[in-house]
Amino acid sequence: MRPQEHSKIVILTDLGTFRAFRLSPKNNDSLAPHKGPAHIEELDFPTEEWKSDRPGGFPQGKSIGETTSVSPGENHHEKSDHEKKRIAFLARKIETILSHEDSRLWCLAAPEAINKRLLAKVSPETCEFLAINLKADLTHISLRELEERFLNPPANS
Repeated sequence: MRPQEHSKIVILTDLGTFRAFRLSPKNNDSLAPHKGPAHIEELDFPTEEWKSDRPGGFPQGKSIGETTSVSPGENHHEKSDHEKKRIAFLARKIETILSHEDSRLWCLAAPEAINKRLLAKVSPETCEFLAINLKADLTHISLRELEERFLNPPANS
């Protein structure tokens, strides 16, 4: 039996940070319930750069120190478009990572503000194997907390 057959892929993301892990029990008996230590591996994946259509983070045609007459509504629309593009990028990244793994079981932690929209961009086939979905920003949790939350989740997760 290959070690990945009983693993879970855990995706922790917000709009700015993306982390992916493979969690598996060291004894490879099963994933639930797990009493012993886990093997946690942060995944290396192809680094596809997020390309904003705004070089340097500034709106096109604007440089440091310049001002423009943009209404707050236009800024909101620009932010909304940027967020939509970023969410689509994150969904593609999730699909890419999962397509390179033997295990189809995966977990997601993303802030409530983007969680539902992110899952809407992931294929239905991929969503079928979503084991745990947490609406929280856990991008900076420790490995110990990662193990507690995703390898030994409470019964109501």
